[in-house]
Amino acid sequence: MKSLFKPEQPMGKCERSGIFLAPALWLFGLLFLNGTGRLPEGGFVGLLTAEVLFCTAFLWLFPAMRRRILNPAASLHTLFLQIIAAIAVMLFAAFRQFDAILHLPGSPLRFSGLCFSFVILNGLTAWNCLDLIYRLEPYHYSRKGAPVAIALLHLFLWLPLLFGGAVLARWLFNRQLNAGKPENLQELRRRYSFILAGAILFWSAVWLNHADFLYAVETGTRYQFSGNWLLILLPAVALNLWIVAPMPFLLLRRFGWPVAWGVMCIAFTAYGYRGLSHNNPDTHFSADFGKTDSSVRLQAMSTIRPGGRFGGTIYVFSGDILRFAESQAKLRRMKFNEQLSPIAIPPQLEPAELQEPRPGWGDPHYFIYPIPEKNRLYIRVFR
Repeated sequence: MKSLFKPEQPMGKCERSGIFLAPALWLFGLLFLNGTGRLPEGGFVGLLTAEVLFCTAFLWLFPAMRRRILNPAASLHTLFLQIIAAIAVMLFAAFRQFDAILHLPGSPLRFSGLCFSFVILNGLTAWNCLDLIYRLEPYHYSRKGAPVAIALLHLFLWLPLLFGGAVLARWLFNRQLNAGKPENLQELRRRYSFILAGAILFWSAVWLNHADFLYAVETGTRYQFSGNWLLILLPAVALNLWIVAPMPFLLLRRFGWPVAWGVMCIAFTAYGYRGLSHNNPDTHFSADFGKTDSSVRLQAMSTIRPGGRFGGTIYVFSGDILRFAESQAKLRRMKFNEQLSPIAIPPQLEPAELQEPRPGWGDPHYFIYPIPEKNRLYIRVFR
């Protein structure tokens, strides 16, 4: 069995333990922080199954393929079955893990789960494929079955590369090839650290600019991930776009690494600060209502992205709600409807009264729904 980072040396106990401990610590850390009660039925079993399958591939399937390649007397036809088995194991494991992660509540834990599965695990899978292809190339014409095995591995390689592991895989493979060249290894480490740190800064800034938030008088403002964020994160991770933003700053390394690091950190930090300044309750409220009198009080609000028919901002007011509702409807020339159908309100803000039609005002851009008996006024602004 070959070591993960030193393929020509036997895998030690520490490395074996690391392959088990890395997913185990992530799994139980996620469950501890999130609470097992919030996972779907069988979610814990699904995650545990996925981690066991990943460990099986890294500890048994890939090393078994390396031993067969390194043994000149071994037939490569058996390698076909091992490659197909590895594809099946990885696909099933990815499906089980992805299904459980999708049902996590909107929070940074979902993002960390996607990064762990798509970037780290798929990166290690792609590195194994590159390593096996590299070992098979010298036998392309001398051993039967080698061309077919190489073609199958190239096909297998596309699966993890399409799910965000390309950069990590290429860095590990280059590190393996340049293991005897310390200067090349140091440059690779610098570049990878720069890209990884830049990607984290950039996506954090993107999140601050576009994250949904929930405001309540009792708890204040809480930024959160919503299911709509998957529309941004999944294509970005799948196409390795998570590393695109830091790449232009690599051109500045000709002036020195401190200059490249400094310019990148300043640019992404400024973009994140812009998000904190503009993506907050005060800015949204001012844009929609300007200044309001003291007869009403904002109790809660929530944003929903992306925009369009299913996006926008929901406000909950108390106080002199009928006068405020009438003034807003008159300002926007909205028609009164005795049986206004309720529009979807986030679960955190939705009372039972919004489950059936009630009197209110509505048009394609606004939805005004007073509930006098509860002293609540719901206004949804579509964007």
